[in-house]
Amino acid sequence: MKREHTPRRFDHCLELEARATRIQEFSATVMPGLLQTPSYMRALFRKGHPGASTKEIDSLVGARLGRQEVLRSDTPPDAWSIIGEAALRQAVGGAGVMREQLAALLPLAETRHTTIQVVAFKAGACTLMSGTLILLTLPDNSTTVYQEGPRNGEIFDDRETVMQRVREYDLMKASALPPQESWALIKATMETYEPCESPRT
Repeated sequence: MKREHTPRRFDHCLELEARATRIQEFSATVMPGLLQTPSYMRALFRKGHPGASTKEIDSLVGARLGRQEVLRSDTPPDAWSIIGEAALRQAVGGAGVMREQLAALLPLAETRHTTIQVVAFKAGACTLMSGTLILLTLPDNSTTVYQEGPRNGEIFDDRETVMQRVREYDLMKASALPPQESWALIKATMETYEPCESPRT
């Protein structure tokens, strides 16, 4: 599979992601990588890699887009994403980028293979309020956890930790808005970002 230029700790996660039958992810403040638009990716990479050349940024974007191919395969995984409301409102790349990004989420809110829920600000304190949690279930029904904070990421596959993280993810589902209400919040937030005007000639 195409790999992002990521630290080694994430390499194994990418390998499992490509084979997973179910991908469950929570991201508090940033759109999950599998749901990001190219413009959103580019804005993130420019801030995260300030010294990178345009060619290097293009390579990073291409690699992340390569990851998304799994969702368009003949046998896509069941992909369940829970997103913090902060990810909808942090204007990554500006209004035009965010409007495009949120519009891209709407068709995926509830389909045969994808589900998106939003944890609204009004939910208050939640089990997972920062960082990223990914649960990857493979064809043999084993599950591996990848959990990432601001400066580190860890992979777990021992039963005790996996069961604890699955429980935490289930609690996040209970705290999040149902898919249709999430769709409505995404759409309402999208409409707060003014579309870009065409340049006058």
